[in-house]
Amino acid sequence: MQLFLSTKFGDHYREQDLENWLEQNPTIITNGQPLLIISRQPATPFSGVPDLIGLDEDGNTVVVELKRGRPPRDVLAQALEYASWLAGLSSDEIERLANSYLQSRTLAEA
Repeated sequence: MQLFLSTKFGDHYREQDLENWLEQNPTIITNGQPLLIISRQPATPFSGVPDLIGLDEDGNTVVVELKRGRPPRDVLAQALEYASWLAGLSSDEIERLANSYLQSRTLAEA
């Protein structure tokens, strides 16, 4: 007989653990649709940093912001700031963001 105990994810894992998992399994975010992660916690012109940035199969940018527990209302404003920032980036800036991230991952794996 196997006993399963019900526990909350947050009791055993940190936000960073979930971020790591989603970075390695991005299709979970998009219900199986392709998603290429192109940045993790990139510098922005404001105080916050988005957790993950991705590109979907149509080339649209996707912002992933994780919060533990019930987030305050200002988190929505934070997500809108990130989306606005991304929408204002040129394709060259997005490419630089992706190249920086992908090169750092390639070097880490070598």
